[in-house]
Amino acid sequence: MFLHHAYLIEGREDAVAAVRLFILEKLGIALSANTDLFDAAYETFGIDEAREIKEMSSRKPIGERKAILLRVHIFTREAQNALLKIFEDPTPDTHFFVVTPSPRALLPTLLSRMETLAFTSGGVADRTEEDALARRVRAGNIRERLFITEEMLDAEDKMKTIRFLEAFTEMLSKELRDGDTKELHDAFLAATRAASYARDRGASLKTLLEYAVLSLPER
Repeated sequence: MFLHHAYLIEGREDAVAAVRLFILEKLGIALSANTDLFDAAYETFGIDEAREIKEMSSRKPIGERKAILLRVHIFTREAQNALLKIFEDPTPDTHFFVVTPSPRALLPTLLSRMETLAFTSGGVADRTEEDALARRVRAGNIRERLFITEEMLDAEDKMKTIRFLEAFTEMLSKELRDGDTKELHDAFLAATRAASYARDRGASLKTLLEYAVLSLPER
């Protein structure tokens, strides 16, 4: 399994248990009495905390990998810019897990450096089908994209739609790391906003899907 250097998890304390299980099972890092696991909660994460994390991330792990789990309610802008620099030049074998209730409040540039982890009651959500749909949308023309979105809407599965938007956002995030263009950056921002608002009660999934997929220029 490919392990990204930084993960974003939307949630509060209810998501932490699933994240810690992921760290144990996927990274092989023991959860107790282990200096390779840093787990801390912050009401406000500021520049001083970011500097502390930067220094901590520069240390080599005792074992094969190190995990830094940050449970944060509010990030200051300065702290986000500091984290962005850390994520842009990651330390090998160090993995960040950022748990926050409001991902949409984060800077788009910071969001682009993280992969979204979605959890179900059984662990990490299986997004194989949604990843394939995201690739189909990326390769298709406007007509084909609208056809795919109609298929999803006909299924009346809100969580599947949310998983698709998250998969679509991550796909664009990977493309941004390979080469940033204004069109691709704008499409990423649109997909990020759509994925963020899709969980809101009363959100129009049709509007959000079309907004996300039509913001991306055809190849």
